[in-house]
Amino acid sequence: MALRNVGFIYDDDIPQKTVRRSYTLGVPIALKVGSFKNHLYIFGGGEYELLFHYKAKRWYSNDRKGSKVKDTEWFSNKTELFIPSVFGGVQFPKGINIKFKYYLGDFLNLDYEGPDLGETNVSFSDFTRLNVFYISLCWQFRTDKAKKYIKSTDEKVALKDI
Repeated sequence: MALRNVGFIYDDDIPQKTVRRSYTLGVPIALKVGSFKNHLYIFGGGEYELLFHYKAKRWYSNDRKGSKVKDTEWFSNKTELFIPSVFGGVQFPKGINIKFKYYLGDFLNLDYEGPDLGETNVSFSDFTRLNVFYISLCWQFRTDKAKKYIKSTDEKVALKDI
């Protein structure tokens, strides 16, 4: 399972910046090919994610105070409830990997009409297509080495107690 914070930033015609994002819970399925002993392989697969917490912020830059409007909702109808994605990448030794991910569906619910960021009647149909993608550089620690470290530390503590 994977927990992520995914979204996008855009500027409107009037001087403002808007951020829309959602926390997602996903279940990935991947195929890996390469040297698992050396932790060097390529991978690719798909994932289906539940968008469970929507957050939006808008900053008005023409205001001297830099006013900000926020919106947050659990299981919001402003985003799609589920979104599929595909991904691919390379795993390098020492736990480093690089991954590209592309969401196949629209991030926002384009049929949504209603209140949003302080406005009363907003329509998301103004957005034409909202596919999101990203490239990530990650470091993953190896749990087998962590377990060995914890076990050896516990044994040292036990020996000191004797």
